[in-house]
Amino acid sequence: MLKIKSAVRRPLTVKPRAEKPPARRHPKVKPYLLRTLSKRGLTGRSVLLPSDDPDVFEEHVKAYFDEYKPQGLRERELVQSLAETRWRLNRSFALEAALFSQVSNAENAEEGPSAAANVQNLIKFEKTLKNLHLQEARLNRRFDKDLAELRALQEARIQAEGSLVEENAGFEFSTDDFERYPA
Repeated sequence: MLKIKSAVRRPLTVKPRAEKPPARRHPKVKPYLLRTLSKRGLTGRSVLLPSDDPDVFEEHVKAYFDEYKPQGLRERELVQSLAETRWRLNRSFALEAALFSQVSNAENAEEGPSAAANVQNLIKFEKTLKNLHLQEARLNRRFDKDLAELRALQEARIQAEGSLVEENAGFEFSTDDFERYPA
């Protein structure tokens, strides 16, 4: 026969919790959070880098709103996304140019530009270039997708507005109607 030993039970004692002092907050927490919320989207990725000029970015976004003239929330969101995506693409092109400039500067620092030196310098930056091209491809796909959705929404809206105009174009008024409702 199998005997199971019972565990020795200890009396349960509950100690009261000590009062914790309130958490101390740094005086700059609130402004930092406000700045973070104003500059970052839900994903936490900043559109503007510290080196970017916010006024130039605002002009860039305004130009997109002027061009596409969005109506409604979804159209405004898509136009904002298009402007931000194009801003990031332009920045990635500038980063790529700076990277190639760095490669050519490294070549000139050596004995002279040679094919072997060029290959060596490109190998140094291979991973960075791959990542940059992957991000460019991702941003291009996002831009194309958002643009297609915006155009579809705008076409549907224009068709709906056109059908309303056609329905209202059939009204005819007699002189009696004008006399009844003076202007």
